[in-house]
Amino acid sequence: DMGNALMGIYVTKVASGSTVQIGGTTTAARNIISGNDNTGILDLATSTHTFNIYNNYIGLNSAGTAAIGNLYNGIAISTTGVTVNIGDSTGSTAARNIVSGNGGTFGDNLGIAGIVLNAANTAVVKGNYIGVAPDGTTLIPNYDYGIWADKDVGTLTIGGSGNKINNTNYIGVRLDSVTAT
Repeated sequence: DMGNALMGIYVTKVASGSTVQIGGTTTAARNIISGNDNTGILDLATSTHTFNIYNNYIGLNSAGTAAIGNLYNGIAISTTGVTVNIGDSTGSTAARNIVSGNGGTFGDNLGIAGIVLNAANTAVVKGNYIGVAPDGTTLIPNYDYGIWADKDVGTLTIGGSGNKINNTNYIGVRLDSVTAT
């Protein structure tokens, strides 16, 4: 565990209309975002922008075989104007994020998840493994939820292309008053 005292990646100021991308579609572009004492990736920018998260190991060691969880969430998006793509919108396996092993043992139902979507204009979550290792079968759970989205997400698409969401302590996908497709 070589994590930071707060977030691994914290996005707070982004030029309106720009695109932020974490990772890419090659192994060389992959980030290992693990062991942080808060959230792995947090977007709180107030501008309208696009945020792409591709092909990262979030909450795992560099081989993807063991948890080195972020203490809170793997990914948290809390920006009303953002269009976020977690995994490629086509479900490409080259863009697959592995989001597993996140969350401490804080007690029941505190909202710790692999992916939290508190606010977004549009969010697409496709082609990711959540709660499992890169092999797709070895279970490495996130604490409360695989994905938790609430009412401030405008349009939400989960799946349609290869998400695997397994082995959370409570619920795989929690939707609170969200328009989802």
